[in-house]
Amino acid sequence: MPERANLWYWLGETTIHFPRGRDDYEQGLAHFRRAAELDPNNANVLLHLHVAYSLAGDLTALAENAELRAELDGDEVTRLYARWLSAGLAGDSAAAAEVGEEYEAGPTAFPLFPFDTPAALVASWQIGPIVQSLELLQNNTIPGSASAMQRTFAVYYGYQDLGMQERADGVLSAFERATGARYDRMRLLDAIYGALPESAGLAAAGRLQAIHDTLAVERWTNTSAGERIALEMWRIMHDDLSRVPATTQELREYGTGLAPARAMGTEVQALLLEAMVQVRTGDPAARRTIEAFDELFLQGPPGLGVDVYDAMVLAAADTYERVGDPDMALQALERESNFNNLRAPYGARFARERGRLAALTGDTVRAIREYQYFTLMRSQAELSLRREVEEVRAELEILRGG
Repeated sequence: MPERANLWYWLGETTIHFPRGRDDYEQGLAHFRRAAELDPNNANVLLHLHVAYSLAGDLTALAENAELRAELDGDEVTRLYARWLSAGLAGDSAAAAEVGEEYEAGPTAFPLFPFDTPAALVASWQIGPIVQSLELLQNNTIPGSASAMQRTFAVYYGYQDLGMQERADGVLSAFERATGARYDRMRLLDAIYGALPESAGLAAAGRLQAIHDTLAVERWTNTSAGERIALEMWRIMHDDLSRVPATTQELREYGTGLAPARAMGTEVQALLLEAMVQVRTGDPAARRTIEAFDELFLQGPPGLGVDVYDAMVLAAADTYERVGDPDMALQALERESNFNNLRAPYGARFARERGRLAALTGDTVRAIREYQYFTLMRSQAELSLRREVEEVRAELEILRGG
């Protein structure tokens, strides 16, 4: 039976979408490379190689892949991106700025986001084009269009990664006004991890609590379950553990009426909440509970929104660290939602935590790389976030031996 490129592509996609650790990124990259050898003109394979090289942090390969994509695609945006990346790797800021000006003069947003590729490590001048990209994408989003939600969330999370809380909140507020929808679960989770101000989290928690005070389990949806875990995570982070037993009971009750795969999702949520409480109250069962959560979580239960998924990953890592296992905490962070083509919430937050845990486990090289990414992304952060940026810069100097 002859080898098929699509088989290797599928193996690569499965591996990087559901990683068990850093090694899976390298394995996924190897699968995509083999697919490209068998079908070098497959644009979809080259696009996923872009994702794999980004995850691996291989900027040279990323630039070469961009050039191949530009030759195949023929699209002006793809060609300009390849030119921009090559200029950055060569340290030619003038050439890179020239590409940025061409984008700014055109109707298409600059295709680089802080959550899209670690190419932002190339040089500090890249923050300008990233902001330009977000502004162009925001200004070219038509409310009510098919792409409006996707574009809005891309801009929203992009500003968050840059530490521009007010801009992020303004983007989401404008979208809510235009559509009549509310995204309080997102706001609440984002406030937990510092992507939005505490005041935004308090307001969102109040609105969600008002809904859930009178919402019987029989009327729950997957959205309701996600809102409840967001509420409980918010309370736990604010030292209120009182309602967790009732919520875990309701999650499991809701799960009894679901298909087995979706019921697994509610059990995963319940186990995480229990582990978060146990580790804060000194219950020795915390280790067993977080491992039980992990076993199910690795099976990729459906029904979890990307924001809930990533918030749970961060909470699981925190729980592992609290039970005294920073190695497992770091491994847990590798499960960030890269299945969404790297457009994940909390990109800077993940880098911050990966760097801190890498330093704890003795991986200085990785800690430096993650801290560099974080400090670059937050180099223009709002005043309320600058203290953390300065703390990370100080840690970075220590790691470098300064």
